[in-house]
Amino acid sequence: MKWNKEQISSFTEVVTGGTPATDKREYWEKGTISWLNSGDLNQGVVTKPSKFITEEGYKNSSTKLMPSNTVLIALTGATTGLSAILKIEACANQSVTGILPSSKHYPEFLYYYFKTQRQRIFNAAWGGAQPHINQKYVKDYIVPLPPIVEQIKIATILNKAEVLIKQCKESIDLLDVLLKSTFMRMFGNPVRNEKKWNIDFLSQFGEFKNGLNFSKSEKGFSYLCLGVGDFKNLSTITDIDSLSTINLSKIPSDEYFLRDNDFVFVRSNGNRELVGRCITVFPREKKVTFSGFCIRFRLKDERLNSIYLNHLFRDSSFKRTMLQNGRGANIQNINQEILGSSRIPLPPKKLQNQFAAIVEKTEILKTQLQSSLSDLEELYASLTQRAFKGELDLSAVEIDKTLLPDVQKVEPVISIPPNLQKAILLSDKINKQFGSIGKITKVPSALTRQLEHWNKLQNQFKSIPKLPEALLQAQKNMQRIQETFGLSQTGSTKIPVEEETGFNWEVLANRIKERYKNLHFNFEMLHSFIQKDKLAEATPYYSSEELKTNPRLNDAEDLKTFIQTAIRNIEMDEKQQRQTNPFLRLTQSFYNAEIENFVLSLHKEDFKLIKDKTARQRSGIYFSLAPEA
Repeated sequence: MKWNKEQISSFTEVVTGGTPATDKREYWEKGTISWLNSGDLNQGVVTKPSKFITEEGYKNSSTKLMPSNTVLIALTGATTGLSAILKIEACANQSVTGILPSSKHYPEFLYYYFKTQRQRIFNAAWGGAQPHINQKYVKDYIVPLPPIVEQIKIATILNKAEVLIKQCKESIDLLDVLLKSTFMRMFGNPVRNEKKWNIDFLSQFGEFKNGLNFSKSEKGFSYLCLGVGDFKNLSTITDIDSLSTINLSKIPSDEYFLRDNDFVFVRSNGNRELVGRCITVFPREKKVTFSGFCIRFRLKDERLNSIYLNHLFRDSSFKRTMLQNGRGANIQNINQEILGSSRIPLPPKKLQNQFAAIVEKTEILKTQLQSSLSDLEELYASLTQRAFKGELDLSAVEIDKTLLPDVQKVEPVISIPPNLQKAILLSDKINKQFGSIGKITKVPSALTRQLEHWNKLQNQFKSIPKLPEALLQAQKNMQRIQETFGLSQTGSTKIPVEEETGFNWEVLANRIKERYKNLHFNFEMLHSFIQKDKLAEATPYYSSEELKTNPRLNDAEDLKTFIQTAIRNIEMDEKQQRQTNPFLRLTQSFYNAEIENFVLSLHKEDFKLIKDKTARQRSGIYFSLAPEA
């Protein structure tokens, strides 16, 4: 299939941002206009700005207000060529260029295409210490431009594949959450030791050995070597062949070779996050040594189960306590003495073995999910490659007809003044959040704040002789919402205004209670439900990948934290306890579809989501309403 190829500038506008003077507090303090830097593009789908600027800052800088569905490209440094799609109205700094929406392209199609071009763009960047491209480079970039329907179909396919990948990653993460909660339920907090287990020092249960010091110039005998770089986020290492190979001038003594179930700790490293991290190794009779930056602990006391001990060292509070005596100014480090003095709770061996059996079964499922994830990622790579070559059969792909542009109503966004663009986008945001709400008892505080902003913007309409069609539609939407909520045009209310609780979360909790009474559901089912129930726009959700690339999101409330803080049968840390969900109480259970360890009761719509899946795919964590919910 042959498609037209066109320069970006031939079918849409391209704008580049700017930065208000950072020494002027009035440009930044109490700002209300979202402002991005290139690091924000790591979100992929950008829903949160890094900062806000004021109206004065906006007017006195070269930054541009970009509408939702703008495709963003990073211009400088390590992020050069990184792409994202904007789902809020926002400005950006001079390191970000925005490809504005048009009637000729579907934004998600262009976003997915530029994801495939990242390396090519990065390789084309110029400059020494700070490689970069510029706005002209993006304007001149040639992209495939199939008919708009085909663009939507391709984006739909790739989006579904990405959703499956995210869900698989979330399932893997949730298994870790399940094991953590199971550990806490069975053994309690290992630092507080509420269950009054006997305590003994780690040195009483085995022996330590510092790792091998060697020179890179040595030659002679080759061995696999476990180094600090192999720890990452793993708790066990079984793929021994993935380790690095070192050369030694002589054969080390046996005590420098690892055995199955040996524990290895990071003793010293420039990255403090890695110090004290522990993994269990299974060399399976292969000759594997370990770096001098590590300490090996070999368990020799049958009072401890190695799997129990592994999970004990993974507990963040236990590790923090262990590291309190760590030494070093610039490089934190631990030693055998510090490790040996760690206080180890000693539950009954039978209880430890029960936990170990749960871990082994969960790890089997986790391995299966990781295999599925690898298959999905390979499929996604293949789909992406074929999609932009025009090799996919799109005939059976159904699309949402509302995504098709209405050419007669398309107006060039860039021609509308920035403040009026803000009014249109604010109206669209409010309409998506609250437009489907029917019965209410309180006006959400979020809505009243947004209406105040809308009314200020609306005062500027009076000076315009003829309003654009998009602005007229925005006025109609706002009038309808204000009438629904019993509000006057000035924003005054006839019913109580909610001042503290988050409206969207309370609405979501009530919808969950209505739908899932006496039923089970998982995250995939909940996602599907809130999307069909038109709550998706008002319900933030951050995947594990988003949290890793943007740590600030860990402090934001999203769907995952909303559910986790609603779970009763999970031991929460102090921070989670302070965030106990005020609207919803849930229990969670692990469902093994291969043995059907309990009866799974599902809503008929949810059953459709899993009826064609394998037993392995149906297995996972399911939630249900707690009795008092």
